[in-house]
Amino acid sequence: EAATLYGRSVAAGRDAVERAPRDATCRRALMVAQRRLGRFRMRTGDVDAARALFAESEVLARELVALDPSSTPRRADLADAVLKRGDAEAAAGDLDAALAFYRESEPLWRRLAAENPDHVQRVRAHSVALQKIGLVLMQRKQFGGAAAALREMVEVHGRALALAPHLAREHEAITPAALAAAMLAGERAPETPAEHATLGSYLLQNRRFAEAAEHFAVALEDKALREDLDGGALYNGACAAANVPGPDAEAWRDRAMAWLAEDVRLRRERPGPGTDAHLERARVHDPDLAPLRSRPEFADLFR
Repeated sequence: EAATLYGRSVAAGRDAVERAPRDATCRRALMVAQRRLGRFRMRTGDVDAARALFAESEVLARELVALDPSSTPRRADLADAVLKRGDAEAAAGDLDAALAFYRESEPLWRRLAAENPDHVQRVRAHSVALQKIGLVLMQRKQFGGAAAALREMVEVHGRALALAPHLAREHEAITPAALAAAMLAGERAPETPAEHATLGSYLLQNRRFAEAAEHFAVALEDKALREDLDGGALYNGACAAANVPGPDAEAWRDRAMAWLAEDVRLRRERPGPGTDAHLERARVHDPDLAPLRSRPEFADLFR
């Protein structure tokens, strides 16, 4: 089992450091083992264990840099260790701590990338640090700062893409967040149905249902967007419209039912590996659809 193997590596690393506490090679081996086990604990949901492991790894990384501040590999280890601390704090829900670690890591990666601009991993790592800063700022509704960080993320990742064309799909995947942040910050208005859908999705995440529903209404005039089940505009639009408050609530819920009905029909016509799970979540579990479940036609959708 992976946990056992990683745990043994950490235990062996600690034994080696106890026997030779000044041996930098042993200390780095322990740091790497702790980081690997920490990543595994994060993947399996044991956030507290991951936080402890990443904290120990960070201490060792700082000690190793202090011994040789000019060492590029050691500075890269430290930049990564600090970034992982941010990931663990974000997973634990402490956004302030996460942001502090991300903001410490970012200039470390910036310097490493500037020193070797052809090193794709370091250029990409710099873009990842910027992305994490931007996404935390989005969660904190600091949209101006998020827009600046994510705009630079796209620029830096573009340099990594120029070095490694296989990153094209990743570049395409990260770009919408920068666009959404710019729109949420008021730096630009959505210009296409796809941009309205992107903005609607982020407004939905921020529980701004009425604004999200308005943008989905524009987006869903586009037939291609309606039929793009992976993009989820119909479903997300239904979730937003179902929760619009005020005097227009019932009219929006009628529209939510229509969008949800179309989403269910299309998914049944084009079933995929996740179709059953999606329909079950819509039928029973998704809290955003709770305002629709008392309607008789809601149950009829799933018969």
